[in-house]
Amino acid sequence: MTLVISRHQSFEEIGETAWEELLGRCAESSIFQTYAWNSCWWSAKQSRGRTLVLLAARDGERLVGLAPLYHEERAFHAGRIQFVGHGNSDYLDFLVGATGGEFGAAGGEVAAALVDAALSIPERWQTFHAADLPEWSALRRVLETAPGRLRWRRLPDTPCPGLRRDGDEPVFQRATESKMLRKNSKLLVRAGVVKTRHGRTATEIQPHLERFFAMHVQRWSSTPYPSLFLAVENRDFYRRLVERMSPERLLFTVVLLDEVPVAFHFGFVHAAKLLFYKPTYDVAHSKLSPGSTLLVELFRWCEENAMQEFDFTRGDEAFKDHFANHLDRNANYVGYRRRAGLWCDTALDRARGMGRKLLRRR
Repeated sequence: MTLVISRHQSFEEIGETAWEELLGRCAESSIFQTYAWNSCWWSAKQSRGRTLVLLAARDGERLVGLAPLYHEERAFHAGRIQFVGHGNSDYLDFLVGATGGEFGAAGGEVAAALVDAALSIPERWQTFHAADLPEWSALRRVLETAPGRLRWRRLPDTPCPGLRRDGDEPVFQRATESKMLRKNSKLLVRAGVVKTRHGRTATEIQPHLERFFAMHVQRWSSTPYPSLFLAVENRDFYRRLVERMSPERLLFTVVLLDEVPVAFHFGFVHAAKLLFYKPTYDVAHSKLSPGSTLLVELFRWCEENAMQEFDFTRGDEAFKDHFANHLDRNANYVGYRRRAGLWCDTALDRARGMGRKLLRRR
């Protein structure tokens, strides 16, 4: 294999057709590696301090790998390298074409070449943040051997629970019959007429988006975690996704009580998986547990559409553990250009850990 690595200034230089053809040759992938996700995120979130680092690996004329990264300038630091989609994506990775359905040595060579190219960009940087690398990640396999001159520090893993179908077992149907969901979903039915609508197209989804944003903002306003939709760029990102992503990859669900929305879910479908991505509900109806009804309807949709997995993605909230039958873990790495940066951050982590121990003792 004779690899040539090139850097591109825009997603259009690669093109959706070539990108998606490579994605189809990846041994595994997620919605977060699609052309629409990456191009929409960048168009909504590019800024003066961010520079696209889109690296392509070719073997002759054939595209065999992509690294969708960007460089971000940081105050008092030399900057950092991150994935396009960082902060909004649950699974991040390079796109590396498989051979015969297997990742193999050739895939490792491509991924390693993309890492080396990323480390050699002319922009000044101090850290390379490689967060949320799933178990199947091509980059993760490279980082586990820590090649090149970079010093890597592995941070705690992120749990990612899911509910998977085992053969022909109706696991999603059984989930709807759990005692907790049956009890809670009855509350909404007793309050009025309940309907559920699933939208796939922009025409079906766009009329609900502004209300979805507002409901999410209100839902999280009384918590320490404010809604991401307070930021204009995040609202713009979701609008672009609805406009540009293929309807087969979108699933927008609305639960209505007497024709008034009381719960929403903005999710994705990829490789026979439903990603439980961004749910919310009307806090004024919280005593009626609209979130339980939403879960019931999503489980039913999975059963009716022969999904293989209901992916709860990042986080180990208690309600996820109630339904999940397997647990994956995302790996999180930070790479340092200089050893001093690694030592400094390691020392700070230890100091914080000691501080927490002292507080607990007191």
